[in-house]
Amino acid sequence: MKKTVIIITLFNFLAAGIGFFTNVILARYFSYETYGRISLLLSLNAILIVFLQFGFQNGMVIFYNKETQKQGVDFNPLYKIFFVNRQYFKYLLFLGFPIIIIFLVITNYLYSFSTTEKIFILLAPLLLGVYTYFTTYYQTVGKWIKYNILNTLYSLLKAIFLLAFFFVIYYIQKQQFTYNDYVLLFITYSIVLFIIGLLYSKKYIQIGEQNKDWGKVLNKLVIPIGLSNLLVILIMRIDNILIEYSLGIEKVAIYSAANSLAFVFPLFTGSIMKVLMKEISKNSLAYLDKIFFYQKKYFIYLILSIIVVYFLSPYIITLIFGHKYIPSIPIFQILSIVYIGGIFFTPLESYFYTEAPKNIFILKISQFLIILILGIIFVNVFNLKGMAFAIVLSRFFAWGYLYIKSKRIVRKS
Repeated sequence: MKKTVIIITLFNFLAAGIGFFTNVILARYFSYETYGRISLLLSLNAILIVFLQFGFQNGMVIFYNKETQKQGVDFNPLYKIFFVNRQYFKYLLFLGFPIIIIFLVITNYLYSFSTTEKIFILLAPLLLGVYTYFTTYYQTVGKWIKYNILNTLYSLLKAIFLLAFFFVIYYIQKQQFTYNDYVLLFITYSIVLFIIGLLYSKKYIQIGEQNKDWGKVLNKLVIPIGLSNLLVILIMRIDNILIEYSLGIEKVAIYSAANSLAFVFPLFTGSIMKVLMKEISKNSLAYLDKIFFYQKKYFIYLILSIIVVYFLSPYIITLIFGHKYIPSIPIFQILSIVYIGGIFFTPLESYFYTEAPKNIFILKISQFLIILILGIIFVNVFNLKGMAFAIVLSRFFAWGYLYIKSKRIVRKS
């Protein structure tokens, strides 16, 4: 398992490094206002993607691996994936498409979208959401190399499109690369990526037969996980929305630069969670004991990492984003504390996602309310730092909740 985590982490770093590179180009090239608008649009895109995925990705991993080994010798486990396909595509047809339309109407009222932006909202989240669903096939069956290829391609293809479009428009046509160009680029990239995912995963794209017993099991997984995932993305993206509403789009740019850099650290947590969700599905309590062992062993390294990043942050921000983003430094210092700390607590979160998804839902709705309420108050008192403080307090609450719950489970066992 350790080797798998390392491999996935390295691929995640590659993907995120590519994605971060494109983000730096956008931040340096565009004005605060334009980069802030891009950040806001991408936040809305991320929220809608999770609405369209709901809990089917995590649900598939758990549903496939839980008790599959108890089936008969002649049982083909791929039938489980085909059944999840059936439920997922029904969800997209009857709920996904109406959600897109409602989302577009609401956000267009708030942000007065251009025609290009409306097309973006209609197409990009749907295509990218289904693509990431395709990648889950390989996570589910443990084919990590193929999973990593598709996962890396998500960022790599976007970077290739950005550099190609920029080169053609700026250097060959001798014109300015505009915000509208970027939105069109992103739409094109989404279409191409979806086609690649469709071709790459066609082996698994079959519709299974109806099965009421499986439906009940899957619904018990998907619904709480899906609601939790929605809260997770709102927790991660509502900061940009609140900042834009209270402080303006330029402040979104400053905050987004710090936040995008701090997001390097959750790569570890994402890698750990992807592997642990598959492993915990097979043997939960044994892994809970291991989590506590490693927490004690590596706690001092966690503290040292936070201290080092805190003092190096002024040099990191100015080196990467330029002196224009000096105001991002204190935001990055605050956010890096909880993003690094998340590495420590993600294994516990993985346990509850797998074994007690309802607890995760309670936790996430509590975090969301903390960020929403404190964010509104703190932003008006402490400016951008206030939003970062609200994020920190929500994470501290989550860590305490997970730790206490986990300890109780271990004591009872």
